[in-house]
Amino acid sequence: MMKRIFIVTGLILLLTAFQGFAADQSDLQGISDIRFPVFKSVVKDAEILRRDSEGSSRGFSRSMMTRRSGELTRGLVRGTSGKRETPTIPSRMVPLVPETTGLTSKSQPALLWYVSGPCPDKMEFRVNAFKVEEPLLDTHIEGPSSEGIFRLDLAEYDVTLKPDVEYEWFLTIVLHEDDRSADYFISGTVRHKELPDDVSRRLADTPEDQRYAVYAGAGYWYDAMDHLSRQIEADPGKSVLRRHRAKLLEQVNLPKIAVYDVGK
Repeated sequence: MMKRIFIVTGLILLLTAFQGFAADQSDLQGISDIRFPVFKSVVKDAEILRRDSEGSSRGFSRSMMTRRSGELTRGLVRGTSGKRETPTIPSRMVPLVPETTGLTSKSQPALLWYVSGPCPDKMEFRVNAFKVEEPLLDTHIEGPSSEGIFRLDLAEYDVTLKPDVEYEWFLTIVLHEDDRSADYFISGTVRHKELPDDVSRRLADTPEDQRYAVYAGAGYWYDAMDHLSRQIEADPGKSVLRRHRAKLLEQVNLPKIAVYDVGK
């Protein structure tokens, strides 16, 4: 009889301990969701749209600059002929975007990109809308002088994206003005989409410095990356933020760029 009581008591204690452990694990999972942001893309598109310096960005003709036979790049001006010294190009240049179209809740989002070293003094920056003949933006920017992650704010160029329209943005180093097929370029795609009400409520209930995790979980890549990157710029020594950005970059198949943040 006494033995049976001990067995029953032992089982009760074991069950209680297991329930406590399960509760703790649930709490830890919730903390993990905050500490390690997870990007959940809502764009169901198997086609890889991102182009970077390690992919298909060199030696392509202008008509091959997009997956749609140049429809997004119509209206581009070819360079004039003439001799010119070939500029030095970085070994790696990458748009910090998903492989498929990235979403933003902003009509004037920030576009982020990474470069491994100095760029020429001037680079072409262009934004095109699908099936629109003229570029939305066609300008030049000053090339960075060192490795880093850089931002292009569309608000600074007075560029506004229409809702639910796909745009493609390009950064191009022109190697030979008389042969634009040799252009060295990167590109990414972006679509402006209003936030669902439930996401807006979650953002309102989340501390401001953690909202990038909510954006990422809702599939709004550009918002998450910009929100997190601005915090890193404000506090460069906060390594946890860099680890979070590295984690997001790994999730969109950019592990080599993630190393840049991990090493800081």
